[in-house]
Amino acid sequence: MSESIHDLVGVYALDAVDDLERHRFETHLATCARCRSELELMRSTLEGLSLDTAQVPPPGLRSKVLAAFAEDIAQETGADERAPARGRTGDRVHRPAAVRRRGISRRAVLAAAATAAIAGVGTVTVRRLREPQSVDPAEQILADDQARRSTATYRGSQVTVAWTSDGLGAVRFDPVPQSIAGKAYTMWLINGAGGTANAGALTTSQMSHRSSVSMQLRGDLRRAKTFGVTLEPSGTTPQAPTSPPLFVVELV
Repeated sequence: MSESIHDLVGVYALDAVDDLERHRFETHLATCARCRSELELMRSTLEGLSLDTAQVPPPGLRSKVLAAFAEDIAQETGADERAPARGRTGDRVHRPAAVRRRGISRRAVLAAAATAAIAGVGTVTVRRLREPQSVDPAEQILADDQARRSTATYRGSQVTVAWTSDGLGAVRFDPVPQSIAGKAYTMWLINGAGGTANAGALTTSQMSHRSSVSMQLRGDLRRAKTFGVTLEPSGTTPQAPTSPPLFVVELV
């Protein structure tokens, strides 16, 4: 996980994360007692704020909330600018522009919720801050300018494999390769010792009526040296390839 994954607890509590952030944080949450504890505390506080009964806010509440929020964000931004951002091999840590809001503490979360709650008529009602826009995780990985990538060509189709500093990966075929009845293009992650891991498959329905197709890959691409594709029977999930790869992409 990236160095700032813990800081996603704030925006996650406010339901202000996109699909890729949600996937990352929920995976992390399963093994991090600290984040689970903080999330429970934040949710309890936010639930307390979301009572249906309208209340008249005390004088100056809005200005105090905005000031606290601005101070908190300024502190986090300054710390982020001072800290060197280094990845596993010297690459920058994965920080797309859409998610550069991770350094949000509990105080900032409460400030944001309270600010959103103050209505123009002087009553307080907490509502969901925004509806997260649905984003295809594969397309987000492929569009990330900080992701590493390798390419190959297979029968006229440009194959692009991209992966982030925390090992999330995706592949795109452009144009879509020719579909073969009863077969699925199955993706494999191959380690330095030749071991393989099934990373998912493209079905005929996924490939129909599209000029290009992309999918998020299963597994941690940091552990793989090569990406390969085979044709396997549709509807199966083989644990090892049943034939030599149609092509391979070196993950360098």
